[in-house]
Amino acid sequence: FVRDLKTGKPKLRSSKGAGDFDPAVDLQLGVYALVAEQLARSWKVSARGGVESAYVYPKGNPQKERRYDADETKELMALTRQWLEVARSLLEARALPRTPDPQGCTYCAFAVSCHREQSGRSREVLTLEPRTKPYARFVGEEEA
Repeated sequence: FVRDLKTGKPKLRSSKGAGDFDPAVDLQLGVYALVAEQLARSWKVSARGGVESAYVYPKGNPQKERRYDADETKELMALTRQWLEVARSLLEARALPRTPDPQGCTYCAFAVSCHREQSGRSREVLTLEPRTKPYARFVGEEEA
């Protein structure tokens, strides 16, 4: 079981349940689960039943968790591999596209030098620029 203790505001799962993964929130937990599965044997723990994972928010209400059972964590790990592949391919292509979603700029360190009103232009570039095709699929701007 992988648990990441968080100090911020809880980011709970949506009421949708299965498949409600959010790369902006769940990538870190997915990486931890991949590492735990890979190193389980050397840690002398069994991962035979799968890895479970959760973000735990001990401040306020510690019962609030963003938790995934073993099957969901397995799906999260597969998605994490895809998310990391998108990042790898963009870095390899030296392509750093802007997000088409202005909400994605909230915590971005480059927001100061970027113009939020350009998200429409970003959407257009994503669908035309071959180097950004993996990211366009990732953010749902292009079909796979």
